[in-house]
Amino acid sequence: MWWKRKELPALDFLDAREYFIPVRFPVIRDAVLEEPCFSAEEREDLKTLAQMLEEHYHYDYHAAQLALEQAFAPFNPDLDTVWEPEVSAEVKEACRERLMAGVLHLLEVGNYRLLSEEEFNRCLELQPFSGLSVTVGTDAFEEFHVYFRGVRTVRKTLPLWYLWKRHHDTRELKRVFVLARYKEKFGHKILAKMFRDVPVENLKIIAPEVKLSLPMFDRFKIGGTVFGSIFMPLYKLLIAAALSWWIFFTFLTFFIMAMVKGVLGFFNSRVRCLQVYSSSLYHQILANNIGAISRLTDQAEHQEVKEAFLAYVFLYRNCRAMTEAELEEKVEKWLEEKFHYSVDFEVSDALRKLREKRLVEELLSEDGKTRYRVCDIAEALCRLDEIWDTIHMNYNDSLLGKE
Repeated sequence: MWWKRKELPALDFLDAREYFIPVRFPVIRDAVLEEPCFSAEEREDLKTLAQMLEEHYHYDYHAAQLALEQAFAPFNPDLDTVWEPEVSAEVKEACRERLMAGVLHLLEVGNYRLLSEEEFNRCLELQPFSGLSVTVGTDAFEEFHVYFRGVRTVRKTLPLWYLWKRHHDTRELKRVFVLARYKEKFGHKILAKMFRDVPVENLKIIAPEVKLSLPMFDRFKIGGTVFGSIFMPLYKLLIAAALSWWIFFTFLTFFIMAMVKGVLGFFNSRVRCLQVYSSSLYHQILANNIGAISRLTDQAEHQEVKEAFLAYVFLYRNCRAMTEAELEEKVEKWLEEKFHYSVDFEVSDALRKLREKRLVEELLSEDGKTRYRVCDIAEALCRLDEIWDTIHMNYNDSLLGKE
């Protein structure tokens, strides 16, 4: 029946386990250090290792952030500087390409998932909670990407009739990132926005180009009110016109009042709809433009640190070299036991990070499988320190103009 709670919409692409680890790195680090298998000295060394990994990735992503800010400068509508140099169309196009490629890379590292055109359209077909009729247009865009990360099921309580309420289960997308590029006739502008806790039924509100229409109930209410308010005065007005001019003008006044009431009712309903739309955006938008890119950079940096640290710790604590599958199983099981959350640990990406920092070596076993083993903590700290010294040496050389 219509008053009963509806089942969740069948959106199978939202059921996949996510790669993102929804736990802050300091919490993960402290949980690792509490493991009884480590000695006091190992705990101190692991704490130092965690700090050095944070510093390394912060340096890397700070450089990436500066590069993205530089690429976004020609299109940034929020600049508060008093003067910017003129750039050619070729330079602008190169900046656009670098910006789009850089942001898409950050989305991948931050474990965001792309909503394909088919999946996005399936979400748009759902009826919003607010009852607003929202039409989404993407014709003005050359590229339009919607990414999301994290899905949870929540219970919504909505007013129905006066004191009655309706409960509705829905899926919320914890983070949504919109990256769009306008067509040439609209100036090739770049748009970046980040939202939080967006119900799939209300995904339409994140689109930059939308048209709002009154809900069907409001249309019938306004239409009925206007028809009822105008029909009788108009009928009486016609009768009064045949009887007396004084009576005619009296009823004409009532007729005009009825017209004004109907028009005001329309505008009041329109204002309420706009309030629903703006309220949703106010509470759910996190950042715009360069602010959204900065938040995305921070999230990618933290995710890199978490994955690299967990991969190193579980390879280190194991007495033998491990395959990718074994490492993945160990980390996922530990995360579920500690934080009661099931994630799909991106083991191949974590091992890539360790290879880049020279903390892991690959071994080909007799059964033909590739296994991985990390160096001990003291050696790992030395290698990270060497990389850090090299970074500063190259930086100093660049300041002195050396090749």
